[in-house]
Amino acid sequence: MVARAHAAGLTRSDLEAGRLLQVECGLGPDYQWSSYAILPRDWAAPVNKVLEMRVDQPSTDERLGLNPVTGLVDSFRFPGKLRQFEFIPDWKEKGLSSNLRAIPLQPGQEGRYVSLHSDYLIACQQRR
Repeated sequence: MVARAHAAGLTRSDLEAGRLLQVECGLGPDYQWSSYAILPRDWAAPVNKVLEMRVDQPSTDERLGLNPVTGLVDSFRFPGKLRQFEFIPDWKEKGLSSNLRAIPLQPGQEGRYVSLHSDYLIACQQRR
């Protein structure tokens, strides 16, 4: 991966500064799309933000694409990934039938996430 990043113009100091990320979004239940994302030079790595990317290299099952980030989706005020369940250690004592409890989405989050491996993952959106 380092050779591909260097070929894309990233330097060692770019990599050390965190300009190369792995990102993902949900395509459907239990299926995600992933890619490597190159941050613009003047950006710090965003935490819990949804990114907008230009897909120049589509990912395949064998190899992730290497694509530039073009912006933040500021209008989306939630994290890109949320836990879907919480563990209840004393579930038997509480008379529950399961040691997991679903965490419901907040108002405004419905329809924006895909259920994926016990998490809510931001649904992919494609723009042309």
